[in-house]
Amino acid sequence: MANGFPAAVLLLAAAYGGDASGGAPSGVTIATTCSAEAQARFDQGLFLLHSMMYTEARTEFAAAAKADDRCAMPQWGIAMTWFQPLWSGQPTPQALQTGSDAIEKAKSLAVSERDRAYVMAAAGYYREWPATGTPIRLRNWEASQRELAVRYPGDVEAQAFWALSRLAAADKYDRTYAQQQSAAQALEKLLEQRPEHPGLMHYLIHAYDNPAHAHDATHLAKAYEGVAPNAPHALHMPSHIYVRLGAWPQVVEWNIKSAATAKAQPAEGDRVSRDYLHALDYMAYGYLQMGDDRSAKGVLEQIDPKVLYQLSFGPAAYALAAVPARLALERGEWKQAAGLRARWVDYNWDQFPWAEAVTYAARGLGAARTGDTKAANEAITELERLSARVDLPWWKDRVAIDRDVILAWLAYDRQDTKQAVDLLSAAATREIAAGKDPAEPGHVICAIEQQGFLLLELKRPQEALAAFEASLKDSPKRFNSLSGAARAAQAAKLTEKARSYYSELVEISAPDTDRQAYKDAKAYLSSSRASAALALPGH
Repeated sequence: MANGFPAAVLLLAAAYGGDASGGAPSGVTIATTCSAEAQARFDQGLFLLHSMMYTEARTEFAAAAKADDRCAMPQWGIAMTWFQPLWSGQPTPQALQTGSDAIEKAKSLAVSERDRAYVMAAAGYYREWPATGTPIRLRNWEASQRELAVRYPGDVEAQAFWALSRLAAADKYDRTYAQQQSAAQALEKLLEQRPEHPGLMHYLIHAYDNPAHAHDATHLAKAYEGVAPNAPHALHMPSHIYVRLGAWPQVVEWNIKSAATAKAQPAEGDRVSRDYLHALDYMAYGYLQMGDDRSAKGVLEQIDPKVLYQLSFGPAAYALAAVPARLALERGEWKQAAGLRARWVDYNWDQFPWAEAVTYAARGLGAARTGDTKAANEAITELERLSARVDLPWWKDRVAIDRDVILAWLAYDRQDTKQAVDLLSAAATREIAAGKDPAEPGHVICAIEQQGFLLLELKRPQEALAAFEASLKDSPKRFNSLSGAARAAQAAKLTEKARSYYSELVEISAPDTDRQAYKDAKAYLSSSRASAALALPGH
């Protein structure tokens, strides 16, 4: 610890252009009525808050409150750290109570008009919290942040938090991305004024994290790569854009850096940082989309059940369930998927039923694809049990989609073709409408891809091709969707399309992959070239 600041904070401050004396990194500050010492700690907390380093930010805000117990804004900061608006999962009742208590304390201390305005903006989230769920709280917060932003149009921090609240409250089923675009336009203008601001670029990447606008953020991804070499989450963020573009080497590269940096910065109680697990999930997904199964297995081996991981982070819980499930399902190892073990790593799973559901979904699909009806139905029962505890609408729907995929393959197994097709068609439609959550690089079970494979089994290649192409529109360069599209085009005798998809599959694949789909692609292209050569004059 130097000058009273924890080592991790100093590393992050240096990453963002701050200094070891406690000066505000990159000029990030809100003028408060605090003492000079408390202001310095408050500003460090503020920059960490923009970086979504919530635990570390809370430490700084608490230090600011200790340095000046008559200042309101450190309590505002503490309240802001107890809800993580873009992260999947509900804050615990304890977190909500602690945050609400901090708001009430801040109200009693606020003396300046601006302090009171900031406190009331954050209070919007906690309004009647025992009786409201996360979606309502986020909408309340957005409305109160809007009031703050309108009142102080020249305040960059007020505008930045309003943009963040708009992203958090956006309708995930609106495929026009109107709310995200509105926030992005505001953030782009702010970034012109404050190009060094750590939150603006961060929130912009989230605003563009969708299939329609990811290409607008390539400049941000490239710029953000060099912004914070010591901040694990910052090193991870460009991969949100690279995943949307199917740029798998970049997804892997930046999550290797993020994971290494996260592991070097232990969380409270010497637990491994939550960012480590989140990076591993994105890394494994990137490897699997290149058919680099050996490296993907290596990622799974980096998760040690004997190690203690930072708790209460939805994307970390999701990663613990998703990585082993992906490894089995992406390779069509159905028996391996059916044998996955729930809660294989010690974590506070009860807080994240939607994450635990990933394991049972994979087990159910694995069992259904191997004809084990009993095991598949047992998995469905577990999914329904967990679904009853999920109070986040998007994730509740995701659990239902996965369940219906399993039911479809069970219907196919008992030769009820119509029900199988109808179930997968409906699941695929809901999946496309919902998009993906930021916690996931891609769905563990891709319903529309499963629809394509079912239609191939039924020898309906034209319909299968349409399904795979819809998958690729949302998730470009997915290995199994490219393979499926190529097979479907070949079966439909669409030679040019088949050649195009097989070529793209070969192009994205690791050169040493041992996937059969890659070998089939190479063989098809070789045969196609030979046929073309024979068709030339003189042959």
